[in-house]
Amino acid sequence: MKLVSLAGVLLCCVLLTGCAEITLNVHEPYQAEPGHNFTYNIINNGKAPLEALNILRVRVIDQLDAAGLTTQGGSGAPRIAEIVVTKYQMRPGWEKLGVGSVDGSDRISTSIIVKDAISQAVLSRFEAESKYSSSLISPRSLIQKHADKIVNYLKTGKP
Repeated sequence: MKLVSLAGVLLCCVLLTGCAEITLNVHEPYQAEPGHNFTYNIINNGKAPLEALNILRVRVIDQLDAAGLTTQGGSGAPRIAEIVVTKYQMRPGWEKLGVGSVDGSDRISTSIIVKDAISQAVLSRFEAESKYSSSLISPRSLIQKHADKIVNYLKTGKP
């Protein structure tokens, strides 16, 4: 009986919370190499509010700094990561009170182009999309997880 009750509670949690999904769609793979450092540009084509852009900017620079991948921290050939916000959709708090994915999802999509800073040659192109249909995660957390996924790919070259 306890097992059935536990299974029921778990099923309800899954239905009510929805699922977080962060995906990368790589068009031109990035080959991460030691000693290559980054500067970045964030461009807002997705009508994201300034606060959301600041969250993304701070998280990207914090993660790049922590990995030693900023141009201030290294002497390697600089790369430019151009991060273009292409879609930004966050539901108001009251809309999130519905049941899971029935009421839609929060979403941020970006297109990233990595260029050589000197020659401007395109080294990689990829897109990142994060969406979450639960009311249990804040927009800040979703944006930070999105930034983490981008920087992790720049660090490792693995989606």
